[in-house]
Amino acid sequence: MNYLKNSFRVVRLSEAVHLLKNDQLTEPTVAITFDDGFMNNYTLAFPVLYELGIPATIFLTTGLIDTDNTVWFTKLVNMIETTNEQSLTVNGRHFLIDTPANKFASSVEMQAFLKAMPHQKLLEEIERIKVRLGCESSIDKSSPFRMLDAHAINEMVVSGLIEFGAHTHNHAILSYLDEEHKLFEIENSIKAVSNLTGQPCILFAYPNGGQDDYDSQAMHMLESIGIQGAVTMVSGPNYYGMDALQLRRYGIGCDLSFQRFTANLYHFIWLVKTLDARRFFGRQ
Repeated sequence: MNYLKNSFRVVRLSEAVHLLKNDQLTEPTVAITFDDGFMNNYTLAFPVLYELGIPATIFLTTGLIDTDNTVWFTKLVNMIETTNEQSLTVNGRHFLIDTPANKFASSVEMQAFLKAMPHQKLLEEIERIKVRLGCESSIDKSSPFRMLDAHAINEMVVSGLIEFGAHTHNHAILSYLDEEHKLFEIENSIKAVSNLTGQPCILFAYPNGGQDDYDSQAMHMLESIGIQGAVTMVSGPNYYGMDALQLRRYGIGCDLSFQRFTANLYHFIWLVKTLDARRFFGRQ
């Protein structure tokens, strides 16, 4: 965070979108975002941001706020980590979960194929896994997977540093939904964010965030409701003239080295991949 503060202009995403749309980005600028709405955004990230005076944007999965529930993939990770079972069969696939390494590998593989299911079937499968593993459905108050509550959200709003956007109501991948359910997920999350913050919700993050995880229908819904900026998980820089409802981001995880972190900030990795792709397709 110190590196970002000393090397870039750090702004809230809403300001970045405004600057981008009006071609007013005159210096290297960064917007920090957090997806889903985990409590550790408040307990771990917010104190650091507050101390340094760094703004950020948090996207809320609103149906899980103020509950003992969590998003399906962290629920899966939690169940696999805490179970005493040695193996698990899901949809005919057999997974070993007897060691920490096998638990991690199996969790990653399960998430990859579960997210391709229609959302309701996915949730039903998670419930079946819970029964097979003999796990509790609620998330403990000390769990890193616990979601934010209204008190924490309000405190961050009052700070003036943190703004909030919508991330659907149930973390459903929008391109897998019919029009009715798509509108439900979008509208309810935007309304809930406004109610929780007392401010208009003008920002949105697509769950999963890949190019195939949202569609033109979802973008039209967002635009008609008044969303001014929406972020994906597609890597790369943002620049004047690009679609503000398809903004790019770089994912930052706990396993990311500082060298790779800075390489992303300056778009080195994106540039190399883009140039390699152009060379490849240029030979076809």
